[in-house]
Amino acid sequence: MILLSRSRPAIPIPFPRSLPPHSGSGRAWRLTPEQKDAIEKWINMSESDKKGLILLNVLVCIVFVGLALAASILFIIHFEINPFDMDTWRNLPQTLQKVSKSFNSMHLQTKRSPRSAEL
Repeated sequence: MILLSRSRPAIPIPFPRSLPPHSGSGRAWRLTPEQKDAIEKWINMSESDKKGLILLNVLVCIVFVGLALAASILFIIHFEINPFDMDTWRNLPQTLQKVSKSFNSMHLQTKRSPRSAEL
């Protein structure tokens, strides 16, 4: 197997002499020509590849939207604050006090000794 890189010449990597027992036949080590071509195209992908850059940007946008939705779900479920409601933003000091009270109640619950908990 040869490791391909743009900045370095090809470096041969030796194959193991014997295959591990769980690998079955040696077929797991061989790639089809289509797979080799796909890997080579992916390695040699440049910044001029418009489709690749657009898809990567879409992926990053999807990740940020997912994080924003996760944060809003946390606020709705745990703090019982709806970030999509305009009253939440109009009464921001009261909203922040509600979040602060929630954190304080969590802090007080962790300070209690486990012996005082009832079963």
